[in-house]
Order: sequence, then structure tokens, then C-alpha cells
Amino acid sequence: MAGLPGLLVYKFTNTADSMIGYKTERHQEFGWAAARLDDLLNLIPARLTAVLIWAVTGRPGWRGILRDAPLHRSPNAGWPEAAMAHGLDIALSGPRSYEGQLQDDPYVNGDGRRDLGPDDIDSAVRVLWLCWGQIYAVAVAMTLMLWPF
Repeated sequence: MAGLPGLLVYKFTNTADSMIGYKTERHQEFGWAAARLDDLLNLIPARLTAVLIWAVTGRPGWRGILRDAPLHRSPNAGWPEAAMAHGLDIALSGPRSYEGQLQDDPYVNGDGRRDLGPDDIDSAVRVLWLCWGQIYAVAVAMTLMLWPF
């Protein structure tokens, strides 16, 4: 909707969040602003992605997605992650190490399978291709409907 200027603002904000969005003393104020603006810009896309993943996998469990999305430390990344976890019936996130410190984060879809392997990566990639196909089909349909013939 916002064209090239919108794309540039989005990419600048996303990059600023990645570089200085952490709460370090040096970048506290600017880093906080970059992180919150990035959260705002991704609010709707993250939830739409979760809906697409949920629709593609065809599994019940929207309530599980609603329950588990807030477990992620990111207000937006939890939505597609929860949708994928429930869609593939796997557990994601959970305890992990950051800079040598164990973070005891909760699992997203904690009842899902935790022994993941290459087949699960293939399944997730298939889901993503199906989501992209849906978006492409909608874009083509909208273009054909709006195109002046």
C-alpha cells in the first residue's frame, strides 16, 4: 500500500531493531523506539501469517495458537511460530542458551513432539510454500478483478 517509501521505512525499522533493538545502556532510548516501531509494523502481518499457516495445515487448534502465541518473548513472532507448532503437532521454543546463559523459556505447543528432525524441516518448508501459493493466488485474483479491461 505504501509502495517503495513504505518498503524503505519497514526495512530501516527492521534493521534498526536487529542492530540496536536490545536494551543495552548505550542504545536504551533509540533501541527501545526501534523495537516498538518494528513490533507495530509487524502486528498485522504476523497474525495474518498465523491464519495462513493454520488454514494450510488444516488442523484444529486455533485456541492453542491463541494460548501459545503470547508465550514467545516476541509479541509478533509467537503467532506464526504457534501456528506452525500446532499445525505440525511439534513443540517449538523452550529452554535454550543465549550467550552461555540458559533461558528457561516455555515451549510453544508443549504437548507436541519434541524429537524433531529433517523431516520436520521439510514439512515446515512445504507449509511455507503452500502459504506463499495462497498469497500468490489471492494477489493474482485481486489483480484480475481490479485490472481495467
